[in-house]
Amino acid sequence: MKRFSYFSLFILLAVNILLSQENSPWKWSHPKPQGNTLRYVKIFNATTWYAIGYAGTFLKTTNGGTNWFINHNVAGEQQTSQFFFYSGWFFDMNTGLACGSSGKISRTTNAGSSWDTISTGETAALYGMHFINSTTGFVSTSSGGNILKTTNAGLNWTVISTGTSIALYNIFALDANYIYCPSSSGNIRYTTNAGANWTTVSTGTSVTLFDAWFKDINTGFVCGTSTAVRVTTNGGANWTQFNSGLLSSTFYELQFYPNGDAGVD
Repeated sequence: MKRFSYFSLFILLAVNILLSQENSPWKWSHPKPQGNTLRYVKIFNATTWYAIGYAGTFLKTTNGGTNWFINHNVAGEQQTSQFFFYSGWFFDMNTGLACGSSGKISRTTNAGSSWDTISTGETAALYGMHFINSTTGFVSTSSGGNILKTTNAGLNWTVISTGTSIALYNIFALDANYIYCPSSSGNIRYTTNAGANWTTVSTGTSVTLFDAWFKDINTGFVCGTSTAVRVTTNGGANWTQFNSGLLSSTFYELQFYPNGDAGVD
């Protein structure tokens, strides 16, 4: 009986080490540097990149990918391997947020070395996060049609109903008034008065949309399944298909750069 107890203790310790690989002899053998799906990437410059994903994973390189720091404890001590993070936001290289399963938001102030959890009052998965400045930001949810809003850099959140029950796969805000949420059936749910009223706009396709980005109140882009990339120049009244040249792909994220170039992931 004592031998069994010692063996059980060893297994528990080994599992704990595997779940918190950083600074331990346990490392991913294949693939490198780790194998969990990554859903959010922040590129600060040519050498410093951060990524957040499934199983509470955070990755960081400061030398262009030659070496990686890996933290699998973004969700806190009670996380499991099934805990998914879908998005995040970094205000600078030290302070950032991650959002994911079960209404969970985590915050770091030391460049991802450690994370604290923040209560949101939400139980649905949090799919998308977007800030318009250093204090005001929004998060979209997987069910119930709600979005969350913060005015103190993510420390506290309030719920705003969009008047629907569908999943809102991401969120983009031009400012505190103009907020856009891509959803299913090629639709975008949006408001022009800070969430007091909401409208559904069809982009002319029937696929699921995973991201939206607006240059101003007239010009915007969406992307989603089946190589769907569409653009509007009149506030969403009409949309035109962008030809990506790919036969079959799903695009989860739009990327726009200071020089005007654009891309999809």
